[in-house]
Amino acid sequence: RGGAISTQLPGLFCIWMGLAKIGVESAFLNNNIRGDSLLHSIKVCKARAVVVSHDSLEHIPAIQAALTELCITVYTIAGEAGTQCNAIVPESKSDCTPPAIFR
Repeated sequence: RGGAISTQLPGLFCIWMGLAKIGVESAFLNNNIRGDSLLHSIKVCKARAVVVSHDSLEHIPAIQAALTELCITVYTIAGEAGTQCNAIVPESKSDCTPPAIFR
């Protein structure tokens, strides 16, 4: 489906265009929202993944359990011009099964 992208990412345009090239519908979220408001925004755009900058990463722990329950993966972009991408993997394994289209 789609993904939510923080508007404070280095190389935002390149990330957006790259995701669009592979068919990802992106939603851009205000980097100032936190907690329940952030979680609500992610739910409303029906994201399957969230891409955030290292600077915005501090807002994720408060909603990490809910994101894990919703099978939403969080990716953080770090380094110069987004040269490194890491997935935040929750400590507990979830029973999220990827849709058939991704298997």
